[in-house]
Amino acid sequence: MKNSVTNMNEVEIVALNALRYLARETDRFSRFLDLTGLQPHDVAARAGQTEVLAGILDYLLTDEKLLVDFAEENGLDPQSIAKMRHSLPGATSL
Repeated sequence: MKNSVTNMNEVEIVALNALRYLARETDRFSRFLDLTGLQPHDVAARAGQTEVLAGILDYLLTDEKLLVDFAEENGLDPQSIAKMRHSLPGATSL
């Protein structure tokens, strides 16, 4: 079993990859910003903060099509993303 530091690094990488995935398309990124209340400069300045990473994964988990597309593109099981989300602050219990 991997240690929690490695797991947290993996979660952070997945969340940042999800942010890049969202930002690649203007409409997709605009919707993310609208629904989260973040501004582009907020995202740039705070992208590495666990609360922002959690918000990125939360957003992805609210849209099954985005979730599945992102997971397929990154060779991930969509359910693994939900599990990763639970290692970040503010997650509800399973």
